[in-house]
Amino acid sequence: CLWVRAIDNYSAVSKDIAPKKQQLAVAEAELDAAQHKLAAAQAHLKEVEDKVEALQVKMREAVDYKDQLEDDQRQTQVKLHRAEQLVNGLSSEQVRWIEAEKRLSEEQEKLVGTILLAAACIAYVGPFTSAFRETLITKWTAACKSYAIPCSDSFNLASIADPVKVRQWGIDGLPLDNFSKENATVVSKAMRWPLCIDPQSQAYGWIKKSE
Repeated sequence: CLWVRAIDNYSAVSKDIAPKKQQLAVAEAELDAAQHKLAAAQAHLKEVEDKVEALQVKMREAVDYKDQLEDDQRQTQVKLHRAEQLVNGLSSEQVRWIEAEKRLSEEQEKLVGTILLAAACIAYVGPFTSAFRETLITKWTAACKSYAIPCSDSFNLASIADPVKVRQWGIDGLPLDNFSKENATVVSKAMRWPLCIDPQSQAYGWIKKSE
């Protein structure tokens, strides 16, 4: 009968489907376990990637810091080199400063005599030749020493002029021999208008440019 056949077919189908259901349940369980493992692995991978990213950020910061240190090192070496040059330069200047200090101390001790000789020269030596000026200065120096007035043994009238002005005098056309510098010193220091014997018009050209 039909009912018996239906029951028989159902029994056959049930026997065939039951193992498949079991296999499906096992497969689903394995899939679920695999998905859990996958999720755990993905979470671990994410954690590792985050750590890698953090390490890369630190690495970039470390590289930037290294570059900054190298740049600071180069700048420090340049500054150190310049400082060494400055120290070496100052060391050589120290000798000159000591000599200048000694010279200025000696000049200060002989300042009274220097002023006296300079005033005498400006007032009296203008009309005379270079040789006669030297004779006068020698006599005046001896007179100062006889009165215990400290003065230089080698006074030079041109030495009381400002070196910068003397250089400018040369630019303005003044011959820079000692006699011409003495005459220019008398002209610049005297209180009265000087009378210049100037056959070559050198004084005229110099005064014209200076004034």
